[in-house]
Amino acid sequence: MVPAREVGGDLFDFFLLDEEHLAFAIGDVSGKGAPAALFMSMTRTLLRVTARLQESPGKCFAHMNAILAEQNESSMYVTLFYGVLNTRTGELEFGNAGHNAPYVISSEGNLRPLPQKSGPMLGVWETFDYRSFTEHITPGESLLLYTDGVTEATDKNGDFFSEQRLEQCLAANAQATPEFLVLNLHAAVKDFSKGAMQADDVTVLSLRYLA
Repeated sequence: MVPAREVGGDLFDFFLLDEEHLAFAIGDVSGKGAPAALFMSMTRTLLRVTARLQESPGKCFAHMNAILAEQNESSMYVTLFYGVLNTRTGELEFGNAGHNAPYVISSEGNLRPLPQKSGPMLGVWETFDYRSFTEHITPGESLLLYTDGVTEATDKNGDFFSEQRLEQCLAANAQATPEFLVLNLHAAVKDFSKGAMQADDVTVLSLRYLA
């Protein structure tokens, strides 16, 4: 994560729920600066607590949303993608609360987004039933999660980095390790935005399934 200010409102996290289930998430809080960072910290804490209940991503979202909306005097919200990967079978259970669709990347450079939406961003409506989805990840495939600070990064002419440039970068780095995929994408965004002020946090998370 490269924050636009001294503190950022984006979040990413990953942790084991047990020996066979890896949880991971990425999110983007509305607003900037310290208020967004505090809301982000609350969201991350709630995610870790609700995830330990071993409930589906959709049910975790419903619990989190009720708490965030009830105590949300600042009228902020957070978009969030949360997935749980079974490291033995490759089954991915996930939920997406208004966030950018992550990409699954094959070693050949083929891309497929995960566009299913569980519901709206968290923190707005106290009661909402969020859905969960499943996807199968095959050995050698990677996942790339990002915030809109990537695609909405601008150059000195005001043009966006865009999903098209993002997909071109992912395809070109399909065989790179997750570490280098993240580094190369950050470098591409930085090079594109040379001469323009960074207006939003830029956050990227990647993993590769090696069963």
